[in-house]
Amino acid sequence: MLGTKVEIGSDQPTDTSAFTRDLEEVIQLFESHSVDYRFVGSLGFYGQNPQLDFNPNIPNKLLGTPHRDIDIIYANQPYDSRVKSVEQMVREFNSTHSNTYLDDNFSRDRWIIFGEKSASLNHGRYNVEIPLKVFNKTKAGVLGLEYPTLPLSTLFHIMGVQGELRGKDMSKVLIMARTLRQHPSLEYPSELYEPFHEFHKGLSRFHFYTWYQHQRHQKIQKAGDPLGETYLGLPSGVKALQRKVAATILAAELQLVF
Repeated sequence: MLGTKVEIGSDQPTDTSAFTRDLEEVIQLFESHSVDYRFVGSLGFYGQNPQLDFNPNIPNKLLGTPHRDIDIIYANQPYDSRVKSVEQMVREFNSTHSNTYLDDNFSRDRWIIFGEKSASLNHGRYNVEIPLKVFNKTKAGVLGLEYPTLPLSTLFHIMGVQGELRGKDMSKVLIMARTLRQHPSLEYPSELYEPFHEFHKGLSRFHFYTWYQHQRHQKIQKAGDPLGETYLGLPSGVKALQRKVAATILAAELQLVF
């Protein structure tokens, strides 16, 4: 088992017990319901890099939660009552846990679709098939807990599936690239990931989405950025209206492109 390390020099609280309880609860929840799942994001990255210190007490500024999100994907093909029950399970967890957000965005919004026989990357009607092999389970762990994640080379490629990378993700990308270069045995053949590059190129045709993601990252991620400070200072009703308008435009673009 891995130790309860924290990031050196972090000004965040070093008590990891609250996050550990939430993470263990999620693992038990998904295991008890026999869900085919993998953790991605920070849990996938740090879980395969035990030489790095993992600090879960990095707040989500948008949601106001004090911990890192728990990013997860799960089998969602075919989209049936089983998948809907998993989505409901995630909603119920988030409604009863105010410290840690369980983020199933990749699966819920069907950016990533996979089942027993096939897998694909998707945005609206834009669909690119990918080899199912890249979603093979890999063991990982942090804070004394073990769980399934994705191969490091797959985590590397899905970082940019939704478009522009966030600034805070760049260090992870660089470390993953360095690790894969130093340990070629960890990397799957590059041709397996060619569909990811194809998908990234096609995503650029969604002009409003691309612009929206860029602005969203600026608002949330850049400390002291004038646009970000202005946005965060807006009344909640104004921000809610802005999100509703943006969602309408994004939905229309999904129907028009491809």
